Amino acid sequence: MELKNNKGYVLFLVSIFLAVACVLSPGAITANSGDNVSGFAWSENIGWISSNCTDTGTCASSDYGINVAVDGKMSGFAWSENIGWITFNEIDLTGCPTAPCVATVDLSCPAGKCTVSGWARVLANGGGWDGWVKLGGIAQDGSPYPLYIDAATGEFHGWAWSDQVLGWLSFNCQDRAVCGTSDYKLKTNFGFAHSPEAAMSCEGSQCSGGTCNVTTWVSYRPVADPTPCIYKIVNDSTDPDGQADIAKSEWTYKVQGADDSTYQTIPGCPDFDGISDCTLQSGLAAGNYTIRLTVRDFGSNSDSVTHDITIKAEIAAGFMCSLDNINWRDCGPLSGKIAKDATVYFKDDPSLSIHSVASDGESIDTREWLWKGGVIGGNSESAFVTIVDKTNTIRLTVSDTGGRSDYLEYELKSKSIPDWEEVTMTVPEQRKMNLVGFILDRFLAGIYRF
Repeated sequence: MELKNNKGYVLFLVSIFLAVACVLSPGAITANSGDNVSGFAWSENIGWISSNCTDTGTCASSDYGINVAVDGKMSGFAWSENIGWITFNEIDLTGCPTAPCVATVDLSCPAGKCTVSGWARVLANGGGWDGWVKLGGIAQDGSPYPLYIDAATGEFHGWAWSDQVLGWLSFNCQDRAVCGTSDYKLKTNFGFAHSPEAAMSCEGSQCSGGTCNVTTWVSYRPVADPTPCIYKIVNDSTDPDGQADIAKSEWTYKVQGADDSTYQTIPGCPDFDGISDCTLQSGLAAGNYTIRLTVRDFGSNSDSVTHDITIKAEIAAGFMCSLDNINWRDCGPLSGKIAKDATVYFKDDPSLSIHSVASDGESIDTREWLWKGGVIGGNSESAFVTIVDKTNTIRLTVSDTGGRSDYLEYELKSKSIPDWEEVTMTVPEQRKMNLVGFILDRFLAGIYRF
């Protein structure tokens, strides 16, 4: 396909095609008026090309159009008043200069651009011209001239090329920056249903000691008081069809290195409608995990992304109680069993079954014992008090060398002691007591005489 720049030669060919076009009247070739492409393309050499009879108002006499099928193949006819019919039908494209021959739209639409490839052909070819039209490709200087459909708008963008007669064929005025004076474009209402693109990042600004960057995610179990670690996995997913097309977000996890069949729902992060984030909950034990986000659109298309994360054990306060400073027990069941004025001992020691544990990689740094809000014991592993009031509260707050803290609190109640109250007897009660007293006196007098 050699390019001819001689205007006389081009005009000569055009005159031949006009004659052929008169023989091939628009009514001789038909297509479906329901075809999903409409609008005009432009050639500097031969002018306007119509993609649908609705553009020219000729559907009653010449029902033509271009269609994009569900498999991406294009078919049908376009019309030029100067050169006649241009076919996109597969049967007419056999023997094209280079494969692939079939005019096809890439329905995967990477980055929302649905690439058009293959060929179209002018049926009134002849006079040494083969009529082939290349739908996007590489120019002789090595530069690409892509032709694609914007998945969001359905508009065609880019160029096609045919030597000798058509030259460059423009499908959108934006590509020539002439929309202000010549607003034209090809457009399709084909329903592109593209898979969403899953993406996630982390937000660890409220997790002291945590790590959140492109490569390393480290969180703590969010159980510490008064300031727990708040670590969020952010859903950054997109959809070429618009964010509203993402129907569901699914958050799952597995132990690092485990089989994919072991993925399970992240505690506190069940399936969400739309685009939703996941804030890690205490139900996820310390360990090394792989987190997976799967997003689905309303067309059942889906995409997934994964990232490894380390969850460290959070600091946890713990201590035990004793009534003799020898036998230690859980403080909770002791409430209500302590006698008033008794001494109660408290101890936080690794030898006990309940004791404080620092966060991963750290050690306990300080302790603060509070009895009814007042400090006792100082920064030590033990403390003791004398029960005076009926209801009392003991709290231990511990901090570790990593600056993380937690507290444990119990409400301790003393034993209930019966309350004595003097009451006045009624007259019948007094008479009964007098009779009992009289009988008892007589009984005792009889014994004395005996």
